[in-house]
Amino acid sequence: MQKLIDDNYIKIEYHYKGNGGKCRALNYAFELVENDTFLLIVDSDDILLSDGVSKVKRSVEKFNKENIGAIFFLYELTNGKRILGSKNELNTTIVSDRYEYNRLYGQHDGCIGYYSRAIKKYKYPEFEGETYVGPTVIQLAMSREFSIVFTPKVVGIAEYQPNGLTKKGRKLRFNNPKGMICYGRL
Repeated sequence: MQKLIDDNYIKIEYHYKGNGGKCRALNYAFELVENDTFLLIVDSDDILLSDGVSKVKRSVEKFNKENIGAIFFLYELTNGKRILGSKNELNTTIVSDRYEYNRLYGQHDGCIGYYSRAIKKYKYPEFEGETYVGPTVIQLAMSREFSIVFTPKVVGIAEYQPNGLTKKGRKLRFNNPKGMICYGRL
């Protein structure tokens, strides 16, 4: 990171936080947001497509409304298949909450971005001695106040790692029971 900053390749503002899990890192980043903005969450095993940023930008401009808290995009796997739930394929943009979307389409991975108006009000819960809370917890918590735009636009490729969050999901939930109870209550 320092070399990219020193070379002035792109403007980077780097902040370091010790490892406390993805949700703590996101909460930390959410606190750094000062303006009305949109934050796209791209994990270390995800690659944005060459037109991914332009697709996100167009959606952010189109759906920048007070009642919208997030936009959910699709990923493809490295073999070209879309990551989709087992119920139905999303082929049109819908505006809904996470509960209704899961009922219709199932819960699956993708790329989500949040408007600052939502993340200034809703954070991931943090529990002493635990490092994992399901990533949809914030989406479920904000559903009474904010809708999510679910779009069939594919913006990236997911390359799941053998020791990544997706592969370790069940074990992580078992080893972080307070986070799982919080998710279950929602």
